[in-house]
Amino acid sequence: MRHHPVHDQRSAEILPIAAVHGTDDDDVPFAHVPATAADLREILAQHGDRYSPILGSLREQPWKELLTSREIMDSLQAQGLDWSERTLRMYLAEMADVGLIDRHGRRGYKLTEAGAAIARELTVARRLGSILSKMDETMCSLTFTLSADETRDADRAITNTTTPSGLVSINAYVIPLALVPMLVEQVEAVYRAGLAVGARVLLVEAGDDILGRAVPAGHIGLGTPCSNSLASLLLRRGIPSQPVFGGLLHIAGGQPQHFLEMIRYDATTLSPNEVFIRANLTSVSRAAKTGTGDITASYREVPVAALPALKQVQKDCASADFPGI
Repeated sequence: MRHHPVHDQRSAEILPIAAVHGTDDDDVPFAHVPATAADLREILAQHGDRYSPILGSLREQPWKELLTSREIMDSLQAQGLDWSERTLRMYLAEMADVGLIDRHGRRGYKLTEAGAAIARELTVARRLGSILSKMDETMCSLTFTLSADETRDADRAITNTTTPSGLVSINAYVIPLALVPMLVEQVEAVYRAGLAVGARVLLVEAGDDILGRAVPAGHIGLGTPCSNSLASLLLRRGIPSQPVFGGLLHIAGGQPQHFLEMIRYDATTLSPNEVFIRANLTSVSRAAKTGTGDITASYREVPVAALPALKQVQKDCASADFPGI
């Protein structure tokens, strides 16, 4: 993506100029020059390619009072933007200068009242259904297979693969080492209960990166397979599936019973699973240890004619130690 340089041509356009008003060590709101709502909309009209993604990132996580530049960068990368940290900091400084955001030192950034109002106007239509689009894009880029019969190289020759292999989609986390001993037992319980996708986890040491994010000292990276890997497998088996909603699934006796809540993927700007988790509606640990509780799950629809093939995929996944359906 091309980045347009900043020019000081105020006679031609309203352009914010980043000024040094302190460092990231400051723990006070960034002092900006007030701008009218009309001015801000004019600025967005001229510089929306730079500012709109940042506004969307801040707007997407309403449960967080402040977002650090690292968290904003992660969100931008998820949107497919490959900005440098220097570029992001320059844009953030410009936005603070005109009053779209407030800066609170190393603690992070948040929308101003005016910035929040504009973000609501700009980002909802742009992001409506974006979760669904990201899921489809990810699914089509995966190559996960269960057996050699499904694995072919660029020359279309069958390889000698006899175990599950290929690219899978993961959920990534960065966890303080101090919490790992407590979490290991809980994660193992979830896998033993068959409530997770697959039977493996990815562990990344400090100094390496997980999904492009560096794992800092004193932390560990954890990756767990995502259900998109199963959706990709269905596609490769010739089974069309349509993701409909993310929901809160009730488990009783170790078996799925019914959905308690749901959020349609095509009618939300937020991740349904994250909404349920942030709202403390899940009880995954209890479901794993007692067989009764509520977990998040993705709901897909397939044609009735594909049911025999779907049951075969479920059986093959269980045999390959990759449960999740």
